[in-house]
Amino acid sequence: MSGIVDYFVVIYLNNIFVYFKLKEDHYAYVRIIIKRLKKHKLYIKLNKCFFNVEEVEFLKFIISIIKVKPDFNRIFIIEKWLKPESFHEV
Repeated sequence: MSGIVDYFVVIYLNNIFVYFKLKEDHYAYVRIIIKRLKKHKLYIKLNKCFFNVEEVEFLKFIISIIKVKPDFNRIFIIEKWLKPESFHEV
């Protein structure tokens, strides 16, 4: 994916995140990525894909068209942890 990583796509392990400013660009970017994957005999599962959405979870963050924020469900779980009473509980 040389030449397009960090331009309109971020790839981490088996996650591909496509970002864009104009909706028209989104479709062109997706086509470029699918062509490159196909060239190397790599395929995507459509049932695991989200297209043209305004908010998505990626790498434990919620990314929207306005901002990036942590997944508050994960923060809630951490806040519920019991505080250690002794050095050994840490």
